[in-house]
Amino acid sequence: MKAGLNMQEFTGIEYVKIAIANKFGLDRLQWNDRIHWVNNNRPDLNVLRTDAKHELSFAKAVRALKDAENGIQSNYIMDLDATASGVQMMAAMSGCRNSARTVNLIDTGNRECLYESTAAGMSEHNISRDEIKKPVMTFFYGSEAVPKSLLGEGEALTQFY
Repeated sequence: MKAGLNMQEFTGIEYVKIAIANKFGLDRLQWNDRIHWVNNNRPDLNVLRTDAKHELSFAKAVRALKDAENGIQSNYIMDLDATASGVQMMAAMSGCRNSARTVNLIDTGNRECLYESTAAGMSEHNISRDEIKKPVMTFFYGSEAVPKSLLGEGEALTQFY
């Protein structure tokens, strides 16, 4: 592995724990925080199911964890949402290390979020992560109209660019 291109590695059981936290609605936490949340709530996972953002998927992940802990192959398919996948592809193709860090292709030690960092950089305009997500996504596909529809044509749009 090249210097500076670190990747955090997990066991199969840790990946299932990440999936459980994701399905509960904690998918924006750091990886280790998700694993710790499951470890801390292990005895109560069945009770917490009804509070999960994705109840059925949460229950399947909890069942897969129990199977794995008992040495039973479950064939559980775990999904991980990409972080700004279009920008990830562009960063990989262009070799831009700054972009790669921003979208988790290079491990910074944190779970990076392009949308959160963009919103934070525009904090004086009181724009949330959820509001800025669509303009950021579409900008990288060449859209000028979507950013302009949220930000207008003034200082906020200039700062966005």
